[in-house]
Amino acid sequence: MSNVSLYNASGISNSSREDIKTYKLAATILAYILTVMITVLNGTVICVLLKSRKDRNRLHFFVLNMACADFLVGAVMMLGYAVEKTVGSWLAETFFCKVYQACSVLVTCGSNNILMALSVDRFFAIAIPLKFMKGGTMVHWTLVSIAWGLTVPYVIIFILYARVFNNGLCDLDLPYISWYAPYFDSAFAVQYLFPALVITFCYVGICVIIWRKGKSGLQFSRRAKNTTKSSETLALESNGYRKEKCVQGGLLPKAKVRSIKLTAIICAAFIICWTPYYVYNFLVVHGLIAPTSGPTHFMQVLCPLNSVANPIAFIIFNTKMFTCWHKRTDASASSNLHPNTEHEIV
Repeated sequence: MSNVSLYNASGISNSSREDIKTYKLAATILAYILTVMITVLNGTVICVLLKSRKDRNRLHFFVLNMACADFLVGAVMMLGYAVEKTVGSWLAETFFCKVYQACSVLVTCGSNNILMALSVDRFFAIAIPLKFMKGGTMVHWTLVSIAWGLTVPYVIIFILYARVFNNGLCDLDLPYISWYAPYFDSAFAVQYLFPALVITFCYVGICVIIWRKGKSGLQFSRRAKNTTKSSETLALESNGYRKEKCVQGGLLPKAKVRSIKLTAIICAAFIICWTPYYVYNFLVVHGLIAPTSGPTHFMQVLCPLNSVANPIAFIIFNTKMFTCWHKRTDASASSNLHPNTEHEIV
C-alpha cells in the first residue's frame, strides 16, 4: 500500500540529499528485481495450474487466485513503482494515477485475503470433512468472493483521493491530515491484524484436531488389532481415512498433510513479510518513532516479498507437477519439430 503522502503529513527526518538518492536508487533496483521474480514465478504457477487439469482440486483453486493476484502485484504495482522512481515523477494524468493505485491496493490486499480464505478452507476440511464436501464448489467460491470483496472499500478510497502531487508523485491524498491515522488503523486491522488472527486460529485449531484424531486413532487401532471391522472403523474409512493412505496412524491422508504444510508455510511467510511494514508504519503514523529515509523507501519495496514466497513454496511442495509440465512442454516442442513422429506422454 502507498504511504508517500502519509510521510509527507508526518514529516521526514533531515537526511542528506545524497543519502536519500542512494536509498532511492537501491530501492529502485530492488523493485525491478522483485518485479521480474514475482511475474516469472507466479506466471509459471498459473501456467502449470491451468495446464494440469487432472490435478485440479480445491487447494489449487485458491492457489490459482492467489497466483493471479501476486502476478499482478509484480506486473502492476512493483513495475509502476520502479518506473515512477526511475523517471522521478508520474508522467500520466490523475485518472491513470487513480487507476494504478486502485489496482495496486486491489491485488495486494486480495492476495493477503485469499491466504485467510485458504486457511479457513483448510480448517473446515479437517474439522468437518463430510459437511464441508457437501458444500461443493459453492464453499470455495464464497470464500474467494469474500476475500476479494474485503478490498472494495480501500479501492474506493484510492479512486476518490489518489492524485498526482506537485512533486510529480502519484499517491493517496486524504482531505485532512487527521484522517490518516484512522485510515491506517482500519487498514492495519482489516488487512493485516484480522487475517493474521484468523490464520493463527485456523492453524492452532488444525493442530489440535490432528493431535486429537491421532490420539484417538492410535487407541482405536490397538483395540481393533485382533477384531473385525467395527462401525467406527467403517465410519473412519468413509471419511477418507483409509489405513494405506494415512500418516503414522494419525488418520490423516498424506495429500491433506502436504496441503496443510504448504498453506502453513505460505501463511507464515505472510506474517513474516508484512509484519515489519505494518509495525513500522503504525509507529510512524502515531508519532512513536520518527520516519527515516532508509526504512521509508525499503519498507515500501520489501512488503511484496510475500508474492515471491507464495509461488516458491507451492513449487517446492509440487515438484512432480512442474516436472511433468516441463516434460509435456519438451515433448510438445519436439512433436512440433518432427510432426511425423508420435510421442507418448506419461
